[in-house]
Amino acid sequence: MNAITVRQPWASLTVAGKKTEEYRKYRLPAGRLAIHASRTRPTDDDVREFVTLFGGEVADVLRDILSLPRGVVLGEVVVTGHSVCETRWGTVANTLAHPQQYSEPIPACGALGVWRWDHDSDLVVSEPTLFDPSFSF
Repeated sequence: MNAITVRQPWASLTVAGKKTEEYRKYRLPAGRLAIHASRTRPTDDDVREFVTLFGGEVADVLRDILSLPRGVVLGEVVVTGHSVCETRWGTVANTLAHPQQYSEPIPACGALGVWRWDHDSDLVVSEPTLFDPSFSF
């Protein structure tokens, strides 16, 4: 399945059906799309934007946002269309519908842009690559 990585709190709001557009510089592919919550901490701008949209005290909102899961796939949505727009986040408003939040977040490594997520492969733990001391630059 295709997937995108989104910072919190926007990832949780997306799978909860509260965020119905994803702004990017490109069209997302139509169809099912997994929503991965980035491991990156929310920025000050994320917190301010959240307070502007939903209200609340900054300290309380920050505490709540920092408690949201990160580095996991939270659920999926369906990309149903797009429109051209001019925002600071991008020039394409991708329309999201039919949010489905998973009962348990699934740990996964995200990526930039649209990437392929295979639920089964993310559950496989691979052996670490050992450093070869004979290797030279």
